[in-house]
Amino acid sequence: MTASRCWIVAVALLASMVSGAGAHTSGNHWAGGEVRVIDYTGRRHDDPLRRAVNGWRAANPDLTITLEDRGRNRACPLVEGAVVVCNDTYNEWWSGYGWIAYDGDRHIRRGKVRFDDEALSGASPERRQALACHELGHVLGPRHHDDPSGDATCMDPNGNGRLGPGPHDVDVLASLYGHDDAGLRIASTGPERREAFAD
Repeated sequence: MTASRCWIVAVALLASMVSGAGAHTSGNHWAGGEVRVIDYTGRRHDDPLRRAVNGWRAANPDLTITLEDRGRNRACPLVEGAVVVCNDTYNEWWSGYGWIAYDGDRHIRRGKVRFDDEALSGASPERRQALACHELGHVLGPRHHDDPSGDATCMDPNGNGRLGPGPHDVDVLASLYGHDDAGLRIASTGPERREAFAD
């Protein structure tokens, strides 16, 4: 990374923290704002997943999200440069689980979202959509956001009924994707790091 790019990234991160958006993100993001979501659920872009993708697309014009159907694959193999989405009965305490791997520049290299079929067996379509939005949000960069002022968001860990990103999420995405690092997609620095989110 050149010195001028380091300064641009540093200024963007500082600005996001001053605006309050940095409080709900670790700074991890997809270089160039391009994200491939690979659907291994076998549900041909299950409505909740499709709506969640569309919600995050609408939240930031600098973010390009493509959704690819790969049919049912319970093994849910990771793909470099993509988020894979799968479902099965995992017998865990969570309904949804997100996981990312990122490099030293905080560029996400790959991610995984899993939904537990047993935990969601009686869930309403609205609950499924809110969870899809929530877990996809984690692998895009935003963290939990519980705003007592009423800024409803699917990133609220308590589940507030919102089915998509809220106004604060728009600010978080602007802080993460409002700079040009498209040329950095190929290069990665430092050891790989990982972060997981279970809800």
